[in-house]
Amino acid sequence: MKLKIDTASLTPLQKGLLAALPSVLIVVAAVVFFILPSLQEMSTLSDENTAKEQEIVTAQKKTVKLSALMAENEVLKTRLAGLQAQLPEEKEVSGLLRKVSDSGIKSGLQVISWRPLPRHVHSSNEVYEIPVDVEMRGLYHSFGEFYSNITKLGRIANVVNFSMKPVDLKGKTVLDVGFSVVTFSIIPEKERKELENQP
Repeated sequence: MKLKIDTASLTPLQKGLLAALPSVLIVVAAVVFFILPSLQEMSTLSDENTAKEQEIVTAQKKTVKLSALMAENEVLKTRLAGLQAQLPEEKEVSGLLRKVSDSGIKSGLQVISWRPLPRHVHSSNEVYEIPVDVEMRGLYHSFGEFYSNITKLGRIANVVNFSMKPVDLKGKTVLDVGFSVVTFSIIPEKERKELENQP
C-alpha cells in the first residue's frame, strides 16, 4: 500500500511542515534513543559519585577517630601495666606482708599478733583478697610513721577494721592497735576461667 500525498493541494505552510517532518523525526529519535539515556546515565553516575564522596568523608572521619582511639588505648595499656605492678603475684604476697611487718618494727612498734586469714575472691572476680589480722603496740607517733611507710611500699595494702585502746605500761601510756592488712593478687588466667565456669 503506497501513501500518496497530493502536494499541489497543500498550502505553503503545510508544504513547509511536510518538508520539516523528516528532520523533526530524526531529532526526536536522536533525543529518545541517544540523549535521554545519556542524561539518565549521567544522573545515575552523579548520584553514585556523591555517595562515594560521602563514603570517603565518613572513612576519613573514622580514620581520625581510629588514630585517637589507638593513642588512648596505648595510654590505658600503660596505666593498666602500672596498676598491675601494684598487685603482686600470689607468690610475692608473703614478701609484701613481711615488708609491712618489718615497717612496723622499724617504726618502733611491737607486733603482738600476726594472723593470716584465708584468701577469697574479690567481687570483681579479677583478684584475690588476702587479709591478715594484726595487733601492734607502741606510741602514737610510731603508728603515724608506720602508716606513712605502708603508703610508700608501691603495692596495694589497705589497712581496715582499725581499733585502738590505750594501755598503761610501766607508767607509760602506749596504744594497742588492732587492724587488718588486706592486699591483693591477680587471679591467674587458668583459675579465672575455672571461676567463670562455676555455677
